[in-house]
Formats: sequence, structure tokens, C-alpha cells
Amino acid sequence: METGRPGRQISGSAVKPGWLCHRAALAGIALACIALLSACLGRDWKPPLQSHDQLVRAFDEAALARGFVMKWTEPIRYAADGRTDDAARLAFAEATLLRMAAIAGVEAYKVPHVSAANFALVFSNVENFKLASGQTAFCYAVPLADRNGHMTKVILHLNINMPNAFYGQMQTLSPEQCIVHEMMHGFGFYGHPHTTYSILSYGNIRLQDMTEADELLLRTLYDGRMKPGLQRWPALHQAHEIMAELRHEAYPDQPRPGFPAYIEKLAARLKQH
Repeated sequence: METGRPGRQISGSAVKPGWLCHRAALAGIALACIALLSACLGRDWKPPLQSHDQLVRAFDEAALARGFVMKWTEPIRYAADGRTDDAARLAFAEATLLRMAAIAGVEAYKVPHVSAANFALVFSNVENFKLASGQTAFCYAVPLADRNGHMTKVILHLNINMPNAFYGQMQTLSPEQCIVHEMMHGFGFYGHPHTTYSILSYGNIRLQDMTEADELLLRTLYDGRMKPGLQRWPALHQAHEIMAELRHEAYPDQPRPGFPAYIEKLAARLKQH
């Protein structure tokens, strides 16, 4: 049964979802601090609110990396395995999963053992994981879906032993960052939108949690109008409609986003072939 709700609205009342909280109150402060934040945080910093065109591109790169929509349409049954003695790390992973499921509108509940789970959290304490491709990873996800785009099983391999150097930079990549990143993969985002301020991008390794863009991507994928198995081209048009609606409701003082130049450029390329 489809878990997203068609035409799901963002409330126009004073109470708004987390990705909209305190926008008006903080707007003036944010504008005043942009230069300071940019100088302090370096190249990882980008404005949390990006253009509609950028966000549609991010949806294409993250949710349509396999060419069609993949999402959960049945309840998530999760369980933990392996190094479950790290209570704090386990609690963080569980809370992250439940928060994403709540945003997506997907039912999620814990089961006693991974044998009954369709979403397994497998904790290890190793230097890194050796992948079948020959590459190494600090943590990784194995998301599976059927040919109709229905997610069927996810195994998240999470490493509680993280090094202090990542891609040659002496800064910490925390287990929390890895958990949130891989959890997004587990909800159907197979790709990495590197042009977006997103936990899914390798270029934003200072991030410890989902950004506004990530929450918007999640809401868009799990809107009831975004059907599992929908192919890339109609899915992109649908993503534009959903995102434009959500953005306009969230920011009614701004013009409704127009048709994305990103899609127009893709269409032009298709005509050339």
C-alpha cells in the first residue's frame, strides 16, 4: 500500500515542520552572518536554501540515479546486529531511522532479530570495510528494490571506529555523519548530489545531520504522487511540481518557482541525439 499521501500539504499555520522552523525569526540574522560563516567554515559551507533548479537537479542525481523511482511502500521492520554494546551509537541510528520514516510517512517499528527485519543495522568496529569492487569504505549501505521500484531490504554496515583523516584532510568524519548519510541511501537515494548542500554529498563532510535540502528531497520522494517505478523523465517533471508546491507554501512571500532550466537543458540534449 502506498505510504505517501497524495497532495500532502505543508501547514500554513504558525506550526511548521522542522525544515521550516524559525525561518522568519532567523532571516535577518542569517543574512548578517553569511560572510562570517563562509569565512569560518570554509569551502564546505553553502546557503541552506538553494535554488529550485539546484534542488530538482539534486533529486535527479540522488533519487533517480538508477533511472527510476525506488521507495518504501511497506512498513519498515528494523533490528540491530553486531556491536550493539555501543548504546549511544545504536540509539542515534534508531532515532535517525525513525525521524526519516516520520518525514517520509512510512511506518517503522523494531523487531527482535535481524532475521525478521527488512532494515538491518549492522555495527562493526574495524579500520574500514573492503567492498567487492576493491574499494574501501568507512560505512556503506546495501539497499535492494524490486523491478517495480518497491524497496524490499536494506542492510546498513556502520563502523563505530572512524579515522580522523578523510580524503586527505585532517578533520573528523564522525560515525554520526556516516549513519545519517547511509540512512538516506536506505530510503531510496542511491546517488550523491555533489552540487547540493546535502548530507549525501562527499563535499560536505562537516555536516552531522540532514539539511533543509535533504528533508525536501525526502518529502518529495515520498509524496504520494511520486509512484514507485516511475521512470526518470516523468519523475523529474513530477519532482518539479511537488518541490515547487512545497517551496511556495513554505515561502509564500517568494514567487512560485518556474520550470527548471535543468530539465530544459536535458530536453535539449535529448533532441540532439
